[in-house]
Amino acid sequence: MAEEKGVKKGGLIKAYDPELEYATDLEKAIGVSLLFFIVIFLTVRHMEIKAYKPKTVTVTQVENINLEAQIEEPPPPKAKPQVPKQIEEAATPEEEKEAAASDTVSIGPTTFNEAELPPPPEEDTVYSFAMVQQKPKLIKRVLPEYPELARKAGLEGKVIVEYIVGKDGHVKSARVLKSDNEIFNQAALNAVKQYVFKPAMQNDRPVSVRVIQPIVFALER
Repeated sequence: MAEEKGVKKGGLIKAYDPELEYATDLEKAIGVSLLFFIVIFLTVRHMEIKAYKPKTVTVTQVENINLEAQIEEPPPPKAKPQVPKQIEEAATPEEEKEAAASDTVSIGPTTFNEAELPPPPEEDTVYSFAMVQQKPKLIKRVLPEYPELARKAGLEGKVIVEYIVGKDGHVKSARVLKSDNEIFNQAALNAVKQYVFKPAMQNDRPVSVRVIQPIVFALER
């Protein structure tokens, strides 16, 4: 039969139970540890730390160098050759007069021929139709050609044309302001450019005038 570990007390052997003795053993271990650290703290407290001194000493030597002796002075610049100056002799008063006469440029009289002057530009102001005193009078009217494609398609329309009647009574330029159908535009412009007028008058003289006219394209019923 195995022997049981225990403590003899009063003639009786008491069995050792680790679970029951755990608290007691822990207290003993903590007490011993605290005592160990206290002893170490008191021992280290009286120790002195000395600075480290190397065994060998390095000596740095500084040598004075004479820089002035090593720097070579540059050679002096070479002297530029001197150009001998020419001494001009003073001119005599007669030579000065001849020189002044040779430098003088004579300018002849300038004449203008009034017959050669260009005529002044003519005033080409374009007046509005309502501003002129005498309106332009239509002498020759040209009927526009009806576009064949529009005729076959049965199309009708109106083109409003703006044109300028010059001082000679002929149409100078024309443009379309508004159109019901672009197919009639070119026919209307071709007809208007062939118009001939008696020129408009302003202050008893012919002037250019701007005219706005509708051109109607209609089929015969």
